[in-house]
Amino acid sequence: MYRHPKPAALSLFFLLVLLAGGCRKDADMPSVEPEDILKNYPEGLSWSPENPKPDEPFVINFRAPVGSPLYGAKEDLYAHLGVVNQGEWQYVPAAWDENTPKMKMVSLGENVWRLSMKEGIRTFFGAKAGVPITKIGVVIRNADGSKKAFPEDRFIPVTDPLFGTLPKAVEASLPAGVREGININPLDKSVTLVLADTDKNGSSPYTNAFVIGDFNDWTRLDRYAMKRDTEKELWWITLDDIAGGTHLFQYELFGAGDRYLRLADPYTEKIVTPEDKEIPASVYPGATPYPEGKTYGTISTFDTDPDEYFWQYDKFSGPKAEDLLVYEILLRDFTPTGDLNGAKKRLPLIKEMGFNAVELMPVQEFRGNDSWGYNPTYYFALDKAYGTKKDYQAFTDECHRLGLAVILDVVFNHMDSDSPFVRLYADDKGNPLPNNPFFNVRAPHPYSVFNDFNHEAERTQELVTRSLDFLMDEYRVDGFRFDLSKGFTQTVSDEKTVGNYDEKRVSILTRYADFIKTIKPNAYVILEHFAGEEEEKELAESGMILWRNLNNAFAQAGMGYSENSDFTPLLRSNLPLWSDMGYMESHDEERVAYKQKTYGVSSIKDRLDKRVDRLMLGTAFFLLTPGPKMVWQYGEYGYDVSIETNGRTGRKPVWTTELEEPERVRLREGYKLLAQVRHRYPDLFDEGAAVERNVSVNDWTTPRSIRIANGADELLLIGNFNPLAPVSYTTSGDFVHYTDLSTPVRRGTTLTLAPGTYLILVKR
Repeated sequence: MYRHPKPAALSLFFLLVLLAGGCRKDADMPSVEPEDILKNYPEGLSWSPENPKPDEPFVINFRAPVGSPLYGAKEDLYAHLGVVNQGEWQYVPAAWDENTPKMKMVSLGENVWRLSMKEGIRTFFGAKAGVPITKIGVVIRNADGSKKAFPEDRFIPVTDPLFGTLPKAVEASLPAGVREGININPLDKSVTLVLADTDKNGSSPYTNAFVIGDFNDWTRLDRYAMKRDTEKELWWITLDDIAGGTHLFQYELFGAGDRYLRLADPYTEKIVTPEDKEIPASVYPGATPYPEGKTYGTISTFDTDPDEYFWQYDKFSGPKAEDLLVYEILLRDFTPTGDLNGAKKRLPLIKEMGFNAVELMPVQEFRGNDSWGYNPTYYFALDKAYGTKKDYQAFTDECHRLGLAVILDVVFNHMDSDSPFVRLYADDKGNPLPNNPFFNVRAPHPYSVFNDFNHEAERTQELVTRSLDFLMDEYRVDGFRFDLSKGFTQTVSDEKTVGNYDEKRVSILTRYADFIKTIKPNAYVILEHFAGEEEEKELAESGMILWRNLNNAFAQAGMGYSENSDFTPLLRSNLPLWSDMGYMESHDEERVAYKQKTYGVSSIKDRLDKRVDRLMLGTAFFLLTPGPKMVWQYGEYGYDVSIETNGRTGRKPVWTTELEEPERVRLREGYKLLAQVRHRYPDLFDEGAAVERNVSVNDWTTPRSIRIANGADELLLIGNFNPLAPVSYTTSGDFVHYTDLSTPVRRGTTLTLAPGTYLILVKR
């Protein structure tokens, strides 16, 4: 879908003009006296004819009023135009920053400019015959776009005779055994397409629906008119006369008031967009080319003969929730190829370090091909920027072969505007209307981005559960991390009250968790929640895992500052052990290693070895605290590129083996050792273990410590966070060094630790 690029202050406006005719060149213009200009051209926008039709000549004029940024302009002015349908700009003759002769406006003098379409609106825009044109969008600007005529987009209505010639839709009952979306009959390879368009008031804004695609040369034909099931309020059609294989298609919808919409099927498993040409063939072999000149916008697909994936390790059983050691990955920035196949090659290293799960940042289709993924558009298509459907399935299979669980970060709080669920019930700017059965017009909570779901709506809950079912069935994933789960509410709140106990929010999330576990009892349900203690406790006791952010505390300790470096919140004693997914870094925080080299104390800041010492020290207290843990990609190497590099969500330099300096390799080996401790002494990290922690010492003249005991097993971790001086610790039991089981440490032994070092002691 085209949206003209512009900064926040930029706007589009319609050049509405009064005169029919007009010439493209100043030399061909008739002589117009200043007084005639002032008389015939009102300030602002005007156009002629007053009720334009798509195939008639048309003129747009603009007269800059006093105070306009373009008043008195001596430079060239250009029009940025497009055919607009429900907020989408299509058939745009020139990009925003492209100054073409066709889009140059002719000056008539006296602050008046004209743009003529002598060939007619349809021909001017290059719109295919039969494509409805009901509105033109216009921006008037100077050559570099720094000055615009209006602060908001302007639109010119067009009367399209097509809407008066459409036949009444045929009424027929939906065939048995099909549901919304794409239904392939395996016996005869016929395809039944089903589209729901009923709003939350029980009515449809559309009176006709057609299917266009590569099987009818993208042409609206009566034989491809969809039938209407008036009882179920669904459009449907069965295609039983098309060749087998993969096909591209869209829906064309017509409604009252010249309402027109072309969109992809919301349940498609693969979309095709003009941006797909940006994806290298090495990433997405056999990519389907976009049918340029045939249609516009996002295209859906179906395949009557799909290649079946034969699972090798579909009986995988992951670790217990409290034993999770999760490695979070953004595929785009993880390897030089930025795809699943590249990530799959690094899985053995992740396993070798002792991790038992990987969490992929959002991979459901998002707008464009370069994103963190928190702008989803299609929940049943996984983004082609990372690979094919088989690539995703093979990635899960390989993870399971290595003993790694697969967790998907899913975004069910909102969707981007390209989603069909938004566009079916949207205003002229593409925003949800009050009758949208999925989305709020405005979010009730303060964390809204894109289009906020009404989580109490039945249609929303049906969509979410169907998507969860699909992901577990088709891709064998082992769990989900719900993004912004605190936003799953209809309770009006602000920054201070959004975390207050919300019974309905708890009910919604519990419903989803219960649904997941009916399909996969051992699945992980992880929430980015950060609400009040009462609500989090109830969710945890229902079996859900809560993100626990300790970035600031570990960053403070890593930089050498004792203030605000308390590790105590990493483990809450009043919640089940599986409850808190602690992390020092996630995709969302500044990197500890970057803070060290930028803001660390003088004895740490400029020395990689000292920075690594403190990263190892903090990681020891992180990983040896019981409960599930998560590490952001390449944290094991002390990745020290700022999160703000190339913009917060912009691409970051990929870590490569060439950057593995000995000190950083030492840190990675430290991670392996700490994970090994957890795996070797599982009872110490399970329910029933007694945990004593002294991890909030702020003067750092004494060490921090963790002591864990369960049955015959016992572990003591001691660490010196003082960046300048050694500290001492006197033992109160008999131990041996974990790395040297032959060296005893007797009760009453005083141990001295150098700055930034730690010891792990265990019972024999």
